[in-house]
This record gives sequence, C-alpha cells and structure tokens, in this order.
Amino acid sequence: MNLKSFSLFLATTVLLSSTVAPLSQAATPQPITTTTVPTLAMGTHLITRLGDSGNQAGQVSEIASDYDYSSRRLVTAVRTAGNRLKLISWRVASNGDVVRLGDSGNQAGETTQIDIAAGNQVVTASRTASGNLKLISWQVDPASGDISRLGDSGNQAGTASVIKIMQIHPQTYVTAVRTASGNLKLISWYLQPDGSLVRLQDSGNTAGAISEIALSGLSIQDRRHVVTAVRTEQGRLKVILWEVDQQGEITRRGDSGNQAGQARMIRVAKSGNYIVTAVRTAAGRLKLISWDAVATQGGQINLVRVADSGNQAGEIGDNALIYSPRGVTSAVKTASDNLKLIRWHVTPTGTIDRLGDSGNQAGNASLINLTAFSEQTLLVTPLKTSNNRLKLISWEDGI
Repeated sequence: MNLKSFSLFLATTVLLSSTVAPLSQAATPQPITTTTVPTLAMGTHLITRLGDSGNQAGQVSEIASDYDYSSRRLVTAVRTAGNRLKLISWRVASNGDVVRLGDSGNQAGETTQIDIAAGNQVVTASRTASGNLKLISWQVDPASGDISRLGDSGNQAGTASVIKIMQIHPQTYVTAVRTASGNLKLISWYLQPDGSLVRLQDSGNTAGAISEIALSGLSIQDRRHVVTAVRTEQGRLKVILWEVDQQGEITRRGDSGNQAGQARMIRVAKSGNYIVTAVRTAAGRLKLISWDAVATQGGQINLVRVADSGNQAGEIGDNALIYSPRGVTSAVKTASDNLKLIRWHVTPTGTIDRLGDSGNQAGNASLINLTAFSEQTLLVTPLKTSNNRLKLISWEDGI
C-alpha cells in the first residue's frame, strides 16, 4: 500500500499533503494549491537503519501494509506459504524496535492480489480463489494487537485483478481494479457498523485498458478526489483524477493525456502542491515526475506535467513511494537486488532534487512496501527477504 487510507489525510497532516485545509474554487485556470517549502541542502540527507523484525514471520509471496491509527499499530497483510490471507499487527517503538503482536490466524481463505487500507477499520481487498473481488473488514485490538474478522462484501463484485483500495470518506472506501475485460474500474463501498461492506457506485466504462494501478488521494475545491496512476494498454503512464462524493458517486474529472512515456512499477503520492509519480522507465531506471492539478472554468481538472528527476537514480527492480516532509521518499530494489531508500525534495516550483539515501545498510529484498508513522521521521519497509520470509526494517528519516 500506498497512501491509501484517506481518513488519515483528513485526521493528520502527514500522509498525503502538507495541509488538510479545503482548496478554493478557481475563477480562472490556476494551480490548485499553494505551499511554501523551505530550501534544503542537496545530497546531504542520510536515512539511518534502526532495527528489524528478525525471524518473527514466515514465508510470504505477497505483502501489503498500512499504519492503523485506531490501534496505533502497523498492520501487514500477506499471502502465506499456504496461499491464505493473513494479517499481522506490529509494535514499532520510537527507537526502531519491531515486535510482532497478534495475527488473524485462519480467518481468511486462499487469496491473491492483496491490498490494505487502515481507516475507521482495517479493510483488505483481494482476489478470491474463484477470481472475484472481496473486501474484508478487521478490528485490531489496541492493547494486545489481536486481529478479529468483522464482515465482508460477499458476492457484490465480479472478476478482478490488480486490486487497490483506499479510504476516501469516513466509512467510505474505494477499490480500483482491472476488470475481466482488462479495463480500469473504480468501485465505492460503505462500511456498515457490523463490519459488512455495501457496494455503492462505480466508474462504469469511463476508463480504458490498463495493466498496473497505483492510488493516492487529495482535496480539490473542498471535494475529495482519488488519483489513479496507471499503465495503459500502450504501456504508458497516465494519471487520472476522480471525484468521489459522500454518496459514493464517482466522476472522472481529468487526466494527464500523453505527457508521459513507457513505464512500469508505477507508484503515486501527494507532496505539497503536487502529485508525484515514481516509475521504472523503458531504460529500467527510476524516474519521478511532478504533476500540477489545474482547475478550468468548465469544471474539469487538467493534470500538467511540471518536472522530473532526470538521471538522478539508477536501475531498479522494485519500487515504493510515500509522502515525506517537503517531498517524497522512495524505497527501491537496486540493480544489485538490494533495498535502498532515497529521499527527494519537491520544490515550490515542482522540481525534484535527490537529497540522500540509505546507502548499503540493507541486503537483498523484493515485494518492497513503505509505511510511515505520524511524525514522518520513522519509516518501516515490510519486504520479502532472499529466503522468502517477511521482514520489517525500521528507518530514521530525519531532516
């Protein structure tokens, strides 16, 4: 995951934007947001490894993670060696110590394509053994970390893959999936008090064929929006903006058109004035692109490419991205198959400058996730090790 849990964006100032203030209606086309960001010295920022979870978890083949502010626990959702969905709660201390608390045991069946959003409740979205989308809600006990299954979405959705989920309003979640016909579809869901999930609306046939999806969220003109960054049928990066109202109605507001080229391993986050995408280019290198959301008098939102990171990063084999103060942080698998975190500064004009990285403090890694805590200086990278086990590594990302 992502920056998927939009309720965290509303409740704190740390996950998706430097401010949660509503954004004003633009009388003429102009940037949606304005934020003053201090100048930082480039190339001097070091991300320091603090601790890890050791051998507290077994073999996994998929990983998703999010920070649950209700229980103040980090939660990982994994596909186990037995191909079952399992949730695990973790306590991460300020000094970086990582302790396993509770898990969901055998409360879920065989599954693939797992994602997780920690909002009012923890909700997972995944592909069942029959190939259909299913959402399950979970309660994490704040004291023990024990995890209990509350309810699910039943058979309200059909065949789906490339599944992503985020919370957009209190009790309202949005899934973005690739349908059986290969097209992007967004579906809104209402989480009921008993933990069951009711399907509300969907985006219909307003998007085309895709093979990758990343999600983020932002507020525009005092309305909540979902950002989907996708790999199109032609293999290109496209960013699409969707408004989701309190009733779950989904309206496409605008997109980036053909302003970006071939891309894989697409990720997206919000940083200050800008949406930021991180991709693996056709040459195999990490590239970050900043995008400005510009309102028109006709009510559409134009997504305008502002700047990119150029050749400041090398070849990658995995990619994660998260908001950080004054920019974003990447977690990547390098050309030598090792984990590296990279800190980026997104300036007030949208340029992207590399501040520093974690160097050679971590070994072989894949299925890399990146999760931040409330102070945004403590980061955790849940990942799969060279022996296919789940490991969490904690990092100090101070400025």
